[in-house]
Amino acid sequence: MLKNYLDRLKHTSLKDEKIEALEVDVTGQTTYLYYDHSGKLHLIFKSEESITENRNGIKVRNTSLDIVGFGKHSFIDIVCTLENFKIEFIKIMDEIIEHFKQHNDLVKAIKITINKWYYFFDKDNDTELSEAQVKGLLGELLFIKNSSETHSYKTITDAWKGPESGLRDFNFNTFDVEVKTSSKEVGHVHTINGQIQLHSESIPLYVYSVSLKKSDSSNSITLKTLIDDICLAIGEDAFLLNEFYQKLENLNVLVTKAHIYDHFSYELRNTLTIKIDNENLNEFLVVNTNTRISNLKYDYDFNGLPNTEIE
Repeated sequence: MLKNYLDRLKHTSLKDEKIEALEVDVTGQTTYLYYDHSGKLHLIFKSEESITENRNGIKVRNTSLDIVGFGKHSFIDIVCTLENFKIEFIKIMDEIIEHFKQHNDLVKAIKITINKWYYFFDKDNDTELSEAQVKGLLGELLFIKNSSETHSYKTITDAWKGPESGLRDFNFNTFDVEVKTSSKEVGHVHTINGQIQLHSESIPLYVYSVSLKKSDSSNSITLKTLIDDICLAIGEDAFLLNEFYQKLENLNVLVTKAHIYDHFSYELRNTLTIKIDNENLNEFLVVNTNTRISNLKYDYDFNGLPNTEIE
Protein backbone atom coordinates (compact mmCIF):
# COMPACT_ATOMS: atom_id res chain seq x y z
CA MET A 1 0.00 0.00 0.00
CA LEU A 2 2.55 2.64 1.13
CA LYS A 3 4.89 1.74 -1.72
CA ASN A 4 2.38 3.33 -4.11
CA TYR A 5 2.73 6.65 -2.25
CA LEU A 6 6.53 6.82 -2.27
CA ASP A 7 6.81 7.83 -5.95
CA ARG A 8 4.62 10.86 -5.21
CA LEU A 9 6.47 11.84 -2.05
CA LYS A 10 8.85 14.82 -2.08
CA HIS A 11 12.17 14.54 -0.29
CA THR A 12 12.06 18.24 0.60
CA SER A 13 9.19 18.21 3.05
CA LEU A 14 9.99 21.21 5.23
CA LYS A 15 8.49 24.59 4.37
CA ASP A 16 9.64 27.12 6.94
CA GLU A 17 8.58 25.41 10.19
CA LYS A 18 5.77 23.51 8.57
CA ILE A 19 5.89 20.06 6.99
CA GLU A 20 4.74 19.23 3.49
CA ALA A 21 3.33 15.73 3.90
CA LEU A 22 1.39 13.37 1.67
CA GLU A 23 -1.94 12.21 3.05
CA VAL A 24 -2.38 8.43 3.15
CA ASP A 25 -5.87 7.01 2.67
CA VAL A 26 -6.62 5.17 5.92
CA THR A 27 -10.33 5.09 6.72
CA GLY A 28 -11.08 6.45 10.18
CA GLN A 29 -7.53 7.66 10.84
CA THR A 30 -5.79 10.84 9.65
CA THR A 31 -2.44 9.64 8.33
CA TYR A 32 0.48 11.30 6.54
CA LEU A 33 3.79 10.25 5.02
CA TYR A 34 6.81 12.58 4.72
CA TYR A 35 10.60 12.83 4.56
CA ASP A 36 12.33 15.00 7.13
CA HIS A 37 15.27 17.33 6.42
CA SER A 38 17.77 14.47 6.87
CA GLY A 39 15.92 12.18 4.43
CA LYS A 40 14.34 9.89 7.02
CA LEU A 41 10.90 8.51 6.15
CA HIS A 42 8.05 9.18 8.61
CA LEU A 43 4.55 7.74 8.86
CA ILE A 44 2.42 9.82 11.22
CA PHE A 45 -1.04 9.22 12.68
CA LYS A 46 -3.10 12.01 14.24
CA SER A 47 -3.55 10.84 17.83
CA GLU A 48 -3.38 11.95 21.46
CA GLU A 49 -2.47 8.44 22.63
CA SER A 50 0.90 7.81 24.25
CA ILE A 51 3.39 5.28 22.89
CA THR A 52 7.17 4.85 22.78
CA GLU A 53 9.15 2.21 20.88
CA ASN A 54 12.83 2.38 19.95
CA ARG A 55 14.19 -0.51 17.90
CA ASN A 56 17.00 -0.94 15.40
CA GLY A 57 15.60 0.74 12.27
CA ILE A 58 12.35 2.05 13.77
CA LYS A 59 11.50 4.68 16.34
CA VAL A 60 7.98 5.47 17.58
CA ARG A 61 7.22 8.59 19.58
CA ASN A 62 4.57 11.22 20.32
CA THR A 63 5.15 14.59 18.75
CA SER A 64 3.42 17.82 17.74
CA LEU A 65 3.69 18.71 14.05
CA ASP A 66 2.41 21.53 11.87
CA ILE A 67 1.26 20.07 8.55
CA VAL A 68 0.75 22.32 5.52
CA GLY A 69 -2.96 22.43 4.76
CA PHE A 70 -3.94 20.64 7.98
CA GLY A 71 -2.47 22.61 10.86
CA LYS A 72 -0.74 21.80 14.12
CA HIS A 73 -1.78 18.63 15.93
CA SER A 74 -0.48 15.77 18.06
CA PHE A 75 0.72 12.71 16.18
CA ILE A 76 2.13 9.27 16.72
CA ASP A 77 5.29 9.46 14.63
CA ILE A 78 6.93 6.28 13.28
CA VAL A 79 10.28 6.99 11.68
CA CYS A 80 12.57 4.74 9.62
CA THR A 81 15.95 5.50 11.18
CA LEU A 82 18.09 3.44 8.77
CA GLU A 83 18.12 3.97 4.98
CA ASN A 84 18.76 0.28 4.24
CA PHE A 85 15.74 -0.67 6.36
CA LYS A 86 13.18 1.08 4.17
CA ILE A 87 11.82 -2.06 2.46
CA GLU A 88 11.14 -3.75 5.81
CA PHE A 89 9.78 -0.48 7.21
CA ILE A 90 7.17 -0.24 4.44
CA LYS A 91 6.08 -3.85 5.05
CA ILE A 92 5.72 -3.24 8.78
CA MET A 93 3.77 -0.01 8.23
CA ASP A 94 1.43 -1.77 5.78
CA GLU A 95 0.74 -4.43 8.39
CA ILE A 96 0.09 -1.81 11.09
CA ILE A 97 -2.43 -0.08 8.82
CA GLU A 98 -4.13 -3.37 7.96
CA HIS A 99 -4.29 -4.35 11.64
CA PHE A 100 -5.82 -0.96 12.49
CA LYS A 101 -8.42 -1.32 9.74
CA GLN A 102 -9.51 -4.66 11.17
CA HIS A 103 -9.52 -3.81 14.88
CA ASN A 104 -9.63 0.01 15.14
CA ASP A 105 -6.98 0.22 17.88
CA LEU A 106 -3.93 2.15 16.69
CA VAL A 107 -1.61 1.69 19.68
CA LYS A 108 -2.30 -2.02 19.86
CA ALA A 109 -1.75 -2.35 16.08
CA ILE A 110 1.65 -0.68 16.39
CA LYS A 111 2.80 -2.62 19.44
CA ILE A 112 1.63 -6.06 18.28
CA THR A 113 3.08 -5.64 14.78
CA ILE A 114 6.44 -4.26 15.87
CA ASN A 115 6.87 -6.89 18.60
CA LYS A 116 6.04 -9.65 16.13
CA TRP A 117 8.42 -8.46 13.43
CA TYR A 118 11.34 -7.78 15.75
CA TYR A 119 11.07 -11.13 17.49
CA PHE A 120 11.51 -12.91 14.16
CA PHE A 121 13.86 -10.57 12.28
CA ASP A 122 16.94 -12.67 13.00
CA LYS A 123 15.21 -15.99 12.61
CA ASP A 124 14.65 -18.18 9.60
CA ASN A 125 12.98 -21.50 9.08
CA ASP A 126 13.02 -23.76 6.04
CA THR A 127 10.96 -26.53 7.68
CA GLU A 128 7.34 -26.59 6.59
CA LEU A 129 4.63 -28.39 8.53
CA SER A 130 2.63 -31.24 7.07
CA GLU A 131 -1.16 -30.97 6.92
CA ALA A 132 -1.44 -33.37 9.86
CA GLN A 133 0.87 -31.13 11.91
CA VAL A 134 -1.12 -28.04 10.92
CA LYS A 135 -4.37 -29.69 12.03
CA GLY A 136 -2.82 -30.69 15.35
CA LEU A 137 -1.64 -27.14 15.97
CA LEU A 138 -5.02 -25.72 14.99
CA GLY A 139 -6.58 -27.85 17.72
CA GLU A 140 -4.11 -26.61 20.34
CA LEU A 141 -4.63 -22.99 19.31
CA LEU A 142 -8.41 -23.44 19.48
CA PHE A 143 -8.01 -24.79 23.01
CA ILE A 144 -5.87 -21.78 23.95
CA LYS A 145 -8.38 -19.33 22.52
CA ASN A 146 -11.46 -21.01 24.01
CA SER A 147 -9.86 -21.58 27.42
CA SER A 148 -9.17 -17.86 27.77
CA GLU A 149 -12.75 -17.50 28.98
CA THR A 150 -11.79 -19.20 32.26
CA HIS A 151 -7.99 -18.86 32.44
CA SER A 152 -5.59 -16.02 31.67
CA TYR A 153 -3.47 -16.23 28.53
CA LYS A 154 -0.40 -16.19 30.76
CA THR A 155 -1.60 -19.28 32.66
CA ILE A 156 -2.52 -21.12 29.43
CA THR A 157 0.74 -20.25 27.67
CA ASP A 158 2.79 -21.40 30.66
CA ALA A 159 0.82 -24.66 30.71
CA TRP A 160 1.35 -25.27 26.97
CA LYS A 161 3.91 -28.08 26.89
CA GLY A 162 3.23 -29.47 23.42
CA PRO A 163 5.95 -27.28 21.84
CA GLU A 164 8.41 -28.65 24.39
CA SER A 165 7.62 -32.30 23.52
CA GLY A 166 5.83 -32.84 26.81
CA LEU A 167 3.84 -36.00 27.49
CA ARG A 168 0.67 -33.89 27.62
CA ASP A 169 -0.15 -30.91 25.44
CA PHE A 170 -1.06 -28.81 28.51
CA ASN A 171 -0.01 -29.21 32.15
CA PHE A 172 -2.07 -27.13 34.59
CA ASN A 173 -1.69 -27.36 38.35
CA THR A 174 -4.70 -29.60 38.97
CA PHE A 175 -5.29 -31.27 35.59
CA ASP A 176 -3.70 -32.11 32.26
CA VAL A 177 -5.11 -31.65 28.76
CA GLU A 178 -4.45 -33.73 25.65
CA VAL A 179 -5.73 -32.17 22.40
CA LYS A 180 -6.87 -34.47 19.61
CA THR A 181 -7.83 -33.03 16.22
CA SER A 182 -9.50 -34.81 13.33
CA SER A 183 -11.05 -33.89 9.98
CA LYS A 184 -12.62 -37.32 9.48
CA GLU A 185 -16.27 -37.42 8.47
CA VAL A 186 -16.96 -39.68 11.46
CA GLY A 187 -16.08 -36.86 13.81
CA HIS A 188 -14.40 -37.53 17.14
CA VAL A 189 -12.35 -40.63 16.30
CA HIS A 190 -8.69 -40.31 17.23
CA THR A 191 -5.56 -42.41 17.19
CA ILE A 192 -4.13 -43.21 20.62
CA ASN A 193 -0.37 -43.59 20.40
CA GLY A 194 0.38 -45.72 23.43
CA GLN A 195 -1.82 -46.07 26.47
CA ILE A 196 0.44 -43.84 28.52
CA GLN A 197 -1.20 -40.96 26.61
CA LEU A 198 -4.38 -41.54 28.60
CA HIS A 199 -2.95 -42.62 31.94
CA SER A 200 -2.70 -39.99 34.64
CA GLU A 201 -1.66 -41.00 38.16
CA SER A 202 -2.85 -38.25 40.48
CA ILE A 203 -4.77 -35.59 38.53
CA PRO A 204 -7.50 -35.92 35.89
CA LEU A 205 -6.76 -35.82 32.19
CA TYR A 206 -9.11 -34.01 29.83
CA VAL A 207 -9.13 -35.04 26.20
CA TYR A 208 -10.07 -31.97 24.16
CA SER A 209 -11.40 -33.40 20.91
CA VAL A 210 -11.63 -31.05 17.93
CA SER A 211 -13.60 -31.97 14.81
CA LEU A 212 -12.74 -29.98 11.68
CA LYS A 213 -14.10 -29.90 8.15
CA LYS A 214 -11.91 -28.80 5.26
CA SER A 215 -13.31 -25.58 3.84
CA ASP A 216 -12.35 -22.31 2.17
CA SER A 217 -15.52 -20.49 3.23
CA SER A 218 -15.57 -17.13 4.98
CA ASN A 219 -16.05 -18.98 8.28
CA SER A 220 -12.93 -21.08 7.86
CA ILE A 221 -9.95 -20.88 10.20
CA THR A 222 -6.24 -21.06 9.41
CA LEU A 223 -3.08 -20.94 11.47
CA LYS A 224 -2.75 -17.25 10.66
CA THR A 225 -6.29 -16.30 11.69
CA LEU A 226 -6.03 -18.15 15.01
CA ILE A 227 -2.55 -16.78 15.76
CA ASP A 228 -3.72 -13.25 14.93
CA ASP A 229 -6.77 -13.64 17.20
CA ILE A 230 -4.63 -14.79 20.12
CA CYS A 231 -2.03 -12.05 19.58
CA LEU A 232 -4.81 -9.45 19.51
CA ALA A 233 -6.26 -10.80 22.76
CA ILE A 234 -2.85 -10.82 24.47
CA GLY A 235 -2.51 -7.21 23.36
CA GLU A 236 0.38 -5.02 24.49
CA ASP A 237 2.07 -7.51 26.84
CA ALA A 238 5.37 -7.81 24.95
CA PHE A 239 6.79 -10.42 27.33
CA LEU A 240 3.78 -12.71 26.95
CA LEU A 241 3.74 -12.20 23.17
CA ASN A 242 7.39 -13.22 23.00
CA GLU A 243 6.67 -16.30 25.11
CA PHE A 244 3.84 -17.23 22.73
CA TYR A 245 6.10 -16.64 19.71
CA GLN A 246 8.79 -18.83 21.26
CA LYS A 247 6.36 -21.71 21.69
CA LEU A 248 5.29 -21.40 18.05
CA GLU A 249 8.91 -21.25 16.94
CA ASN A 250 9.56 -24.52 18.79
CA LEU A 251 6.86 -26.00 16.54
CA ASN A 252 8.62 -24.60 13.42
CA VAL A 253 6.06 -21.85 12.90
CA LEU A 254 7.23 -18.27 12.35
CA VAL A 255 4.37 -15.83 12.87
CA THR A 256 5.53 -13.60 10.00
CA LYS A 257 5.22 -16.60 7.65
CA ALA A 258 2.05 -18.19 9.01
CA HIS A 259 0.22 -17.23 5.82
CA ILE A 260 2.07 -19.96 3.88
CA TYR A 261 -0.39 -22.41 5.47
CA ASP A 262 -3.52 -20.55 4.36
CA HIS A 263 -4.33 -23.37 1.92
CA PHE A 264 -4.95 -25.57 4.98
CA SER A 265 -8.26 -24.00 6.01
CA TYR A 266 -11.07 -25.62 7.97
CA GLU A 267 -14.44 -24.96 9.52
CA LEU A 268 -14.86 -25.98 13.14
CA ARG A 269 -17.61 -28.58 13.41
CA ASN A 270 -17.52 -28.83 17.21
CA THR A 271 -15.40 -29.70 20.20
CA LEU A 272 -15.89 -32.42 22.79
CA THR A 273 -14.19 -32.59 26.19
CA ILE A 274 -13.80 -35.98 27.89
CA LYS A 275 -12.61 -36.35 31.48
CA ILE A 276 -10.44 -39.40 32.23
CA ASP A 277 -9.40 -40.29 35.77
CA ASN A 278 -8.88 -43.39 37.90
CA GLU A 279 -12.62 -44.07 38.02
CA ASN A 280 -13.12 -44.51 34.27
CA LEU A 281 -9.60 -45.06 32.92
CA ASN A 282 -10.17 -48.76 32.19
CA GLU A 283 -12.96 -47.83 29.77
CA PHE A 284 -10.36 -46.26 27.46
CA LEU A 285 -7.56 -48.82 27.72
CA VAL A 286 -7.02 -51.97 25.68
CA VAL A 287 -6.26 -55.10 27.69
CA ASN A 288 -2.88 -56.49 26.70
CA THR A 289 -1.48 -59.67 28.23
CA ASN A 290 1.35 -60.07 25.75
CA THR A 291 4.47 -58.76 27.47
CA ARG A 292 6.25 -58.50 24.13
CA ILE A 293 3.89 -55.68 23.12
CA SER A 294 4.76 -52.54 25.06
CA ASN A 295 3.17 -49.72 23.08
CA LEU A 296 -0.27 -50.22 21.55
CA LYS A 297 -1.58 -47.87 18.88
CA TYR A 298 -5.32 -47.85 18.28
CA ASP A 299 -8.26 -45.66 17.22
CA TYR A 300 -10.82 -44.63 19.83
CA ASP A 301 -14.30 -43.36 19.04
CA PHE A 302 -15.24 -40.53 21.43
CA ASN A 303 -18.52 -39.79 19.64
CA GLY A 304 -21.52 -39.91 21.97
CA LEU A 305 -19.54 -39.59 25.21
CA PRO A 306 -20.74 -36.91 27.62
CA ASN A 307 -19.19 -33.48 27.13
CA THR A 308 -17.46 -32.31 30.31
CA GLU A 309 -16.58 -28.82 31.51
CA ILE A 310 -12.95 -28.47 32.56
CA GLU A 311 -12.88 -27.68 36.27
